[in-house]
Amino acid sequence: MFFFLFCFLETERIITRISIIMDQYELLDKLTTDTTTGDNGALYRAKERATNTIVVVRILPLSKTAGTDEHWMKAEGVAGLVPLRKRLYVGTDQVWLVHPYYPRGSFYDYMCQQKGKRVSEAMIQGVLRSVLTTLIALHERGLWHGHLKASNVILGDHDEEEATPPILLGDFAAPISSASSQYLYWRPPETATDMASSCAGDVWGVGTLSIEMATGAPPYAGFPPNRALALIRDHSSPVLVGNFSTKLKNFVAQCVTKDIAKRPSSKVLLNESYF
Repeated sequence: MFFFLFCFLETERIITRISIIMDQYELLDKLTTDTTTGDNGALYRAKERATNTIVVVRILPLSKTAGTDEHWMKAEGVAGLVPLRKRLYVGTDQVWLVHPYYPRGSFYDYMCQQKGKRVSEAMIQGVLRSVLTTLIALHERGLWHGHLKASNVILGDHDEEEATPPILLGDFAAPISSASSQYLYWRPPETATDMASSCAGDVWGVGTLSIEMATGAPPYAGFPPNRALALIRDHSSPVLVGNFSTKLKNFVAQCVTKDIAKRPSSKVLLNESYF
């Protein structure tokens, strides 16, 4: 009898918590980026009912969020990250992460809007400067991002006269597993198999992000995941090919140095003549 009563109360508690959260937020629509499903959960545009504010809600299994609280606490004060406004536990197996909504979307969205037109190198340079500034702040705290790609480079609000809008990095501390191909094409060779992250891995990610922004796709994007993985791991470093400045090509080459000991730090890269 006691066990039945406990189960009943526990069920009521879960339903109440879900009910309360649904009273706080109205899910409007699922966002159609290339990182809306899988280990990173489902991403929704939502309305915060109390303030009528549009936000972004990422819904994750609780089992995928171990350690993320610690990462966010260590990253407190890092200005270049998409802020985490709230972390809501739904029932016993789900977490809702609430972030601000940026209507301009990501750099990936911006690239798609260009309809094949090349992004200017001046804009690429501005984005890379912002990304490296944020990475330096993380790396100095012993943290790393681990998920660098154009769809995680978020465009903040800005004056139209600015060449480059404010840049924020999304998906900080997001879970990822070796079973997922969402980030495989941007992974460094030393961690491509186990999907581990590191500061040196972020630097490689800056290089593959640079190639993606310049050409429209990361290295080996035309290959299926398993073949791309083999190329990342066993082939020579990717090269930025095309009508780009020598400075940008040299910058990318430094980032994608396969020997970790020779790969420069984020701080060294920001001090390079490219900037």
